[in-house]
Amino acid sequence: MSAADHAKARDNEELFQRMVLAVRAGRVRIAANPAVLDFAGSPVHSPWDHLAPLLVMMLGALAILLATGLPLGLVSMTLGVLIHIVGSRYLVAWRLQQRTVAVMLHSLAYWQAVWRLGGVALTVTGSHEPPCLAPFGDWRKFTRRNLGADQPQPAVASPPVESPPPPPPPPPSVVVEPPPFEPVFPTPRPVVVGEVDEDLADTPWDGDTVAGDESVEIIDNEAAPQPSPAP
Repeated sequence: MSAADHAKARDNEELFQRMVLAVRAGRVRIAANPAVLDFAGSPVHSPWDHLAPLLVMMLGALAILLATGLPLGLVSMTLGVLIHIVGSRYLVAWRLQQRTVAVMLHSLAYWQAVWRLGGVALTVTGSHEPPCLAPFGDWRKFTRRNLGADQPQPAVASPPVESPPPPPPPPPSVVVEPPPFEPVFPTPRPVVVGEVDEDLADTPWDGDTVAGDESVEIIDNEAAPQPSPAP
């Protein structure tokens, strides 16, 4: 087998696994046609789907015949035949549908064998995509178009992740209150009004300070302007 054949086989297997997951998840439905697949030699045919119901009804009718007599036995046999003719096809179709899905999902070889026989339709659930009909439809293109890598795949359960413990609470902050504000007032300068002490009069005065660092302001009452008399 050449490298191209190996690559094609790997691609077919990968597409088949996508289809298996989609069918089991309910995203794609496989519909089987009993008129095409229900024949001797088909991988999904079983003769007991036809014989088992008829055998059960005939044995039941025979038991009624032996227990009650000929009239009721004939009636039960007639009813059994009518039920088999009318209802057996629905039972066969249901059994064939279940068997076809199980066989096709078993392996890629069974999938391709049933697909070559025909009578199978692939439909996307909840979509207006036209069905892909076997054997002329290309199920590979159908899978790439509807089940591509960008399509959501069934979620795989992941192990639980333990969350880290919460961080400890921060320590309480200490608020330091500033000391109360105390205003500082300057010391007022002494003011001399009127006459000057004799001891201060003999001290030389430079116009700003007298007797060390104490500031003295001299106000002369005579030099001060006098208010004018009232008229």
